[in-house]
Amino acid sequence: MDIFIQIIGFIGVAMAIISFQSNNHRAIMIFKTASGLVFAVQFIFLGAYTGVVMNVIGSIRNIVFARLVSKNKSTTPAIILFSVI
Repeated sequence: MDIFIQIIGFIGVAMAIISFQSNNHRAIMIFKTASGLVFAVQFIFLGAYTGVVMNVIGSIRNIVFARLVSKNKSTTPAIILFSVI
């Protein structure tokens, strides 16, 4: 089971690396969100539920910011909201 959990972690790291290598904002947000969700799955298997919550919040944040940027809306309220969370 430990190797399976490590493989999930490697997939998450690979997605994070791909996000940093992308030139397109949409691709960056997709890979960062996917990376966060993969890490959330890894933390579920590890029993680290705080890590799950933090990665899910980060993924939701990525989705919210991507939508706001694509609609040319201000991200200030979202910054404040996620800073409070």
